[in-house]
Amino acid sequence: MANTAIEHLNLLVKRSYDAQQGFQKAAEDVENPLLKDFLLNHSLQRTDFLEQLKAEVRNLGGTPEDSTSILGDLHRAWIDFRSALSTRDEKAVLDECERGETTAYENYSEVLADTALPESTRTLLQRQQTQIGDAIQKIKALKVTFSNS
Repeated sequence: MANTAIEHLNLLVKRSYDAQQGFQKAAEDVENPLLKDFLLNHSLQRTDFLEQLKAEVRNLGGTPEDSTSILGDLHRAWIDFRSALSTRDEKAVLDECERGETTAYENYSEVLADTALPESTRTLLQRQQTQIGDAIQKIKALKVTFSNS
């Protein structure tokens, strides 16, 4: 049971590295101070997620991952490409952030479907998934704000 939980957690550790770096990169690609602040705050939130996930891996006797995934690296490259083409269009950056967060939410759902997760792991993941869901809603609201300006 612990090995499966560690594998699941390490997948989420990699995805959290991806999200943290993705939000950081997106913040570098925008000029609007409100959006830049939102993106930087979410980058910091994902840093907190990382530390919590890595601590849970260690609590279960495992060794936490310490790098991003290839898919995350490709996603950041896509954000760079989109930003270059759209001249730092806030909506395009938000579209990519929403896509990334939706994928993260789905990753958490897949892990939480494992009924053998330790309760401490389940509680942590549910709390983080809720925060990811909140981020998705904020991103959608920001997209409306930027499309109206």
